[in-house]
Amino acid sequence: MTRRGCLAAGFLLVATASRGVAAAGPWDDAVAVWHMAGPDDSAGDNSRLTVHGEVTVGTSLDEGDAAASRARGGDGIAADIRGGWLAAGSGVNGELDQRDETISLLIRVRDPSGRWAGPLVTKSGGPARVAYALRSVAPASGMLFTAEIGTTKNAKPMEARVPADLVDAAGWHDVVLVCDGAKMRLYVDGLWQDEDFMLGTLRPAEAVELLIGGDTDAEGKVTGGLTALVDHVALWRRPLAAAEIEALSGGSTAVKAGRAALNEKLQVPMQYYKPHHPDWNVGDCLPMWHDDTFHFYYLGDKRHHGSKNGLGAHQWAHVSSRDLKHWTFHDFAVPVSQQWEGSICTGSMYWYDGLYHAFYATRRTDTRAEYLSHATSRDGIAFEKLEPNPFAGPEPPYVVGPFRDPTVFRDPATGTFHMLVTAALEKPALHRRGDCLAHLTSLDLRAWKQEPPMVVPGIPGAPECPDVFEWNGHWYLIFSNGGTARYRMAKGPLGPWTRPRVDTFGGKAEWVMKTAAFGPRRRLGVAWIGKGGWAGNAVFRELVQHQDGTLGTKFPAEMALPTGEPLPLAFEPLTPGATATGGRVRVGALPGMAAGFVAGIPQEVRITARVVPGAAVGWFGICVHGAGEYASGTELRITPNLARVEVRDPLAGGNDLVPLQTIDDVAGLDRPFTLEMVLKEDMVDVCIDDRRTLMCRPRYAQGDRLFFFCQDGDVTFEDVEVRPLIDPRKKR
Repeated sequence: MTRRGCLAAGFLLVATASRGVAAAGPWDDAVAVWHMAGPDDSAGDNSRLTVHGEVTVGTSLDEGDAAASRARGGDGIAADIRGGWLAAGSGVNGELDQRDETISLLIRVRDPSGRWAGPLVTKSGGPARVAYALRSVAPASGMLFTAEIGTTKNAKPMEARVPADLVDAAGWHDVVLVCDGAKMRLYVDGLWQDEDFMLGTLRPAEAVELLIGGDTDAEGKVTGGLTALVDHVALWRRPLAAAEIEALSGGSTAVKAGRAALNEKLQVPMQYYKPHHPDWNVGDCLPMWHDDTFHFYYLGDKRHHGSKNGLGAHQWAHVSSRDLKHWTFHDFAVPVSQQWEGSICTGSMYWYDGLYHAFYATRRTDTRAEYLSHATSRDGIAFEKLEPNPFAGPEPPYVVGPFRDPTVFRDPATGTFHMLVTAALEKPALHRRGDCLAHLTSLDLRAWKQEPPMVVPGIPGAPECPDVFEWNGHWYLIFSNGGTARYRMAKGPLGPWTRPRVDTFGGKAEWVMKTAAFGPRRRLGVAWIGKGGWAGNAVFRELVQHQDGTLGTKFPAEMALPTGEPLPLAFEPLTPGATATGGRVRVGALPGMAAGFVAGIPQEVRITARVVPGAAVGWFGICVHGAGEYASGTELRITPNLARVEVRDPLAGGNDLVPLQTIDDVAGLDRPFTLEMVLKEDMVDVCIDDRRTLMCRPRYAQGDRLFFFCQDGDVTFEDVEVRPLIDPRKKR
C-alpha cells in the first residue's frame, strides 16, 4: 500500500500549513525558549526556570545526540530530570499565559529506559483549569504521549493522544502541540498523530505556573515523576506552520524517513478498514470513480460523533486505488478549518468541467442546523471551499434543522443538474412522516433553484445519504432509513420510482451504503459497521445486477483478506447423524437436531463451502466461535421455507430468540448454494451464493469450535475449507 499523502496512527497525517505566518526562523518570535544549558530563557524576556527536586541542567549530550539537537536548532545540552521539575511561573509579565485562539508548544525529550509515565510540559491545575499540557504515559497503556488544551467553550479540554506501538519508546522525540483557532494538532517527530476541535478562546490560567516535568492538580499540589532528558522547550503565541514543524523535527530528510517507516507499519487491506488510532473511526462513506481511479472518501470520525460538544467535527478523509489492492492515503480532502463548522457532513462528489465538485452539508456550531456547502479541486486531493459558504439552507416548506447529504446527478436528456437533499417538511400529510428528499436544480452547479420534493418515502425517520445512478439502462435511487440502505428503480433519472420486492442490500449493521462505478461494468457499495457507537469499520460490497434490474451484493474479489493454507479439519460428532469425510460434512436428524464440530479454529478465519440442503429441511447452518457441546457461539442459521438467513445466539436453539441480524426473501435456499464467511476481529461477514450479504458484530463469543448443525432434516456441506487470516504486515 502506498501513500501520496501521509498516515499516522492509522489515519491521515495532515500536512496542512497552519494559519499563522512563519517568521524568519521558527525560534525568532518564540515567547520563551529554554535550551537547558542553564535556567535562562533565551527568547526576549527572561522567564527563568527554578529547579525543584532532582534535576540537573547543563548536561552535555554525546556527539550523536548533540548533532541531532543542533540540527533542530538546539545546543546539544539537556536537563536531566529524575523525578523533579523545572518551574517558570507565568513568565515575565505573564508571557507564558495563553491568550486569544492560537498557541504552539515544543519539547524535545527522551526517556532512555522507554518506561515514560510523567508530565512533560504543563500549565494545568486539574481538568477544570488546564491551560495546556503535554504528558507521557506508560507504553503498556497503549499510548505514549497525550496533550490537552483548555478553552472557554469546549465541554472538556481538547485532547490528543499518540499510540505507543507507532513510536520508539526509548528514542528522542520532538513533540509539538499546535492550536490554530480551529483545531489543536499533535505531532511527533514531524508527523501528525492526532487532533481535536476548538470552540471559544484559549482558557486563561494566570494563577497556574508553567512546569517542565511537573504537573499541578486541582488543589495546587505539584507532582513530578518524569525520568527523562529534555533537550529544549519552546512556546509561541501563534500556530507553527507545517514547514516549521518539519524543521524543528530534524528537517525534511528525517521526517520523510520517519514517514516511510510509519507507513510501512500501517499497511493494511481496506476491507474492514479502521484507522489504527483507537479514537478514530470510519463514518459515512462517499465513493467516486473517475479517470480509472476509485476514490474512497469518508467521514473521519473521532469519538463516535462526540467531538466538538457532540456536533461530530467530521472531515472528509480520502483514500484512492486503481485496482482495489494498492491504496494511496491522502490528506483530509475537506477538513474543518473554521470554528463555525461544527461538522463537515455527508455529501457527494461530481466531476464536471475539469473539476472535482464536493457537495456537502455543514452543521453550524451556533444553531446546530445544517446548510449546503461546495468545494472544488483539480486533482481530487486538495479542495478549496467556495463562497458563499454555505450557499443554501432549508427554506419553506422545509423545517430548519436537517438539510444534509446532498447528492448530484445530471439528466442526460436535458443537461440539467439535480440535487437531492435529506430534509423534513414543515407540515407533513401524515404525522412524523414528513422526512423527504428535497430537490434542487442547476444549469452550472453554482446557482440552484428549489423544486418540489423528489420523494417523500412515508417511513418515519430521515431518508439519509441518497445516491442516484444509471446502470445498464436502469436508474436507481438509494437512501438509508435508520441506517439501512434501501433502493428504488425507475426508467429515467426523475422517476417515478418503484419499490422492488427486496429493497435492501444487507442487514441493519451495514450503515448508509453509497455506491460508485468501478470500471465500465462494475459497481461498488461502501458502508460502515459501528464499533462502540456511531462509525467504526469500512465495509465494501460489489453490487450484483439481476436480469430484471434488481440488485444484490457480494464480496469484491480483489478485496479478499489474505489467508494462510487450509487448516486440517478433524471432525467430531456430537449426535448421531453427524459424519464427515475429507472436506465433506453431512448432518441430519429427523426429528430433532444433529451437530458435530471441529476444534482448534482460530478467531480470525475465512470459511467457504458448497451447501446442499435436503428436501423439506427445517433449518441448518454453522456456529462459529463455539464452545462446549453447542453451549455458546455465534450461529449462522438458514431457514429455506422462510427464505431467511440470520446471525444469532444459539442458546437453547429456540426459534423464539431474537436474531442479531437477519435478511429475508433470500431465494434458492432449498437448492445448492455457495457460502462464504469471514471472521475478522469481532465481526462476522457472510455472503450467500454471491448475491446476498449479511454482517454482524456479536462481540460475546470467543470459543475455538466450529459447529455444523441441522434441525429436522439433513444438509451436506461440501468442499469445506477453513483458512486463517494473516496480517500482511507480518509477512514483510
